[in-house]
Amino acid sequence: SRLRSNTVLYSIPKIGSSKKPGRPKKYGSRLGSCAEMAAAFMAYASTYHVFLYGKYREVNAYSQIVMLKTLKCPVRVVWVFRKTQWIAIFSTDLKLSVEQIIEYYGARWKIESGFKEIKQDIGSSKSQTRNAQAVINHINFSTEVSQKMPPA
Repeated sequence: SRLRSNTVLYSIPKIGSSKKPGRPKKYGSRLGSCAEMAAAFMAYASTYHVFLYGKYREVNAYSQIVMLKTLKCPVRVVWVFRKTQWIAIFSTDLKLSVEQIIEYYGARWKIESGFKEIKQDIGSSKSQTRNAQAVINHINFSTEVSQKMPPA
């Protein structure tokens, strides 16, 4: 998924380093926002070859494992740098490589545009039915019609 630029990231806490009584810390020190970290890591970005939007492309990216307070778990954040912009995407699966995270995020775009088409263009969001089975029938009918309609 994509992170907002003002999302604050935290380091992974060191286990067993504190001699104080009580529960151990869940989060380490504050690292800064995504925007602050993107500015700091732009110089350390590596080039990756990923399959995006039907072609193999070169992408400059940097990755780090951090903690998010919103998810309360460690995540792998990947900053993807373009010429003038950047985006921060993340995955809770820490075993995924940087290339896989970027490719999965790129593949999501087709799915999201399909949902948008079904909801807005076909009219499935304008269903006037109230019970669950009628809503399911309306969505099935809308998707069936969208597949049989010729492109505009």
